[in-house]
Amino acid sequence: YTTLFRSYYGLYAQDHWKIRHNLTLSYGVRWEVSPAITSRQNNTANFDPTLPNPGVGNLPGALIFAGFGPGRSGEKAFATTDYKGFGPRLGIAYALQKTTVLRAAYGLMYQPSDASAIYLNQQGFFTNATLNSLDGFTPAFNWATGFPSVPQGPFFSPTFANGASTSWLQPNGDRMPDLQNWNVGVQQQLPWGIVADVSYVGSASHHLSNGNVSYNQLTPGQLSLRSLLGAQINSAAAQAAGIQSPYPGFTGTVAQAIRPYPQYQTITMTSDIVGNNTYNALQVKAEKRFSQGIAFTVFYVNSKNLTDDDGHNGSANMGNGTQNYYNLRAEKAVAALDDPQHFGASFTYDLPIGKGKWLNINQPVVNRVVGGWHWSGIITFEKGAPLGITTESSIPTVIGAIRPNVINGISPFVNNSRGSFVPQDLYLNVNAFAAPAADTFGDAPRLSSNIRAFGARQFDTAVFKNIPITERLSLNLKGEFFNAFNTVNFGAPVTDINNPSFGTITSAGTPRIVQLSATVKW
Repeated sequence: YTTLFRSYYGLYAQDHWKIRHNLTLSYGVRWEVSPAITSRQNNTANFDPTLPNPGVGNLPGALIFAGFGPGRSGEKAFATTDYKGFGPRLGIAYALQKTTVLRAAYGLMYQPSDASAIYLNQQGFFTNATLNSLDGFTPAFNWATGFPSVPQGPFFSPTFANGASTSWLQPNGDRMPDLQNWNVGVQQQLPWGIVADVSYVGSASHHLSNGNVSYNQLTPGQLSLRSLLGAQINSAAAQAAGIQSPYPGFTGTVAQAIRPYPQYQTITMTSDIVGNNTYNALQVKAEKRFSQGIAFTVFYVNSKNLTDDDGHNGSANMGNGTQNYYNLRAEKAVAALDDPQHFGASFTYDLPIGKGKWLNINQPVVNRVVGGWHWSGIITFEKGAPLGITTESSIPTVIGAIRPNVINGISPFVNNSRGSFVPQDLYLNVNAFAAPAADTFGDAPRLSSNIRAFGARQFDTAVFKNIPITERLSLNLKGEFFNAFNTVNFGAPVTDINNPSFGTITSAGTPRIVQLSATVKW
């Protein structure tokens, strides 16, 4: 993969127009192009869902190979280049009065797609040979006679991956994801050098890459054949049900025979651009720049983050895995990073102790010891991460893992009180969930907005001072206290309903840590 290549081009124009002394308009547009990924050596292959496969009676679905010459596709890239990356920007700043400013903005941005680079296919360009003894006693080969002859390839045959798994980079798989941002807010200057900011912030992303999803999945309607799925295609049961072999010479199960492409096992979609994300938030902030010995920032965020695509790395992108490729709408849920309530504050304070301060100390030695200290801190309160309830159940491997059903009217919690919870308690109630009926999908969301782990509460603080000894020599003293009150922040519980430890919490965050240091500077 060291020869994979992608270029990027951007062109933009922007302007600022001061319409009036209290009204400024910013506007512009950016055009971005990220040509489809290629290999300098053209050593990539791809599944083509429409190409006739001569090895299976010309059923659609075969391999094509990048490059030029016999057996090649005549193209360097399998995806098309997206030239529609036009992104406008607009911003307005309006001073209602000297101490009050209204701001609003909108922007459309694009992110070059890189998901396909992770999973690009190289089938046919290398050989992975396994040599076995025919009878279990005779050596597969002898060192004295050297390695056996192994075909090196490349093998430019559309049938190369028949009977195995492959991957598909769709023609639109390199479309650039787009991100729309918008916000409107008011900034107000308050007494004592404090500035308050109240804003609504929103964003929406589309065409996110939902990579590593199986395209060769049975449809939900085919699950009615559950009793036959494991039967061989030539069995009496299959023949009695009228299930035909998909192509001459096929051997395998009924489940394999009725796949969309029975000549393949898994077909991994390296970049399925169907992901979406929305974010809406109320953000409130008060900030004081350093003056009179103190500076601070206090903020509060009330938000909701929804997505059907938490990334592009296989099952992790859907939290607990995609249940049903034919119903991706069911994957929409809160994002793994959804944090609906977040409060934070930070401050720095020059303690009013020492010569010339509120607690005046004129004695030089005492002033050097107790004067000139500074105090800082960071305070964090946040809601817990959303939890996804899972099962160990599955519909046959051509479907995959399934989620449980949620039983209405039963609380999902046993004890979610931060004040009374102890490690011996159960956090989640297993009776609030149940495995779905055979051959059906569970209705539990990928991640639940109302079933969350414990949130986090933490106070970090530090005291420090600098003691000048000579003009060039000084001593810096510092004491740092992380999680100063030793608050217990419990980890996430076990969420597999088939696990005997379901609902238990076996981890916690970092306890109090104290660091003391003295640094000599010269």
